[in-house]
Amino acid sequence: MLKLKRNNNFSLNWRAVSFVLAVLVISALACKEEAPPPRIEAQRPVAIPTGPQTVTVPQPTPGAEGLLLGEFEIEYRYDPYGKIDPFEPFLLVEGPGVEPENPLEQSDVNDLKLVGLIWGIRDPRAIVVDPSGKSYVVRKGTRLGRNEGELIGIYKDRIVVLEKIRNLEGDVVKTNKIDLKLEELGGGR
Repeated sequence: MLKLKRNNNFSLNWRAVSFVLAVLVISALACKEEAPPPRIEAQRPVAIPTGPQTVTVPQPTPGAEGLLLGEFEIEYRYDPYGKIDPFEPFLLVEGPGVEPENPLEQSDVNDLKLVGLIWGIRDPRAIVVDPSGKSYVVRKGTRLGRNEGELIGIYKDRIVVLEKIRNLEGDVVKTNKIDLKLEELGGGR
């Protein structure tokens, strides 16, 4: 039998060559030069004219009068008439010139609860509770809610509040009628 003898020198040489090639590739990638950043050239300073300057307006060529639609007006003046004041708040928290007279005007009408009615007298009254739990006796004409609501009617089972919705200029745009129904407190037989 013929035995082939392995040459370890060949495999050792191949390993050495591949190691050297790997080191060269890695060093080449690490030392790769990047393109230099673009150069920014300095601009010349521009002379700023001082004093009055004359502006020349190009004149139309003869026979081209039909192409010019009108004269150019160089001067502009702002006319604030009929425009909204840009320095007024965008949203009005309170109506214009309306200060809350009572604590019931600091919450929405729908947040109030009607818990009692005094009925059958010449001047009927109602008992409402605000969101904090405090109760108030109200009558016709009492202001309720943030939108200048006014109590306009007291009935056997409800009260009616009329609200005014205003735009940014303060003009009344819309009115809402809101019915607050009497809530049953429970425990009844």
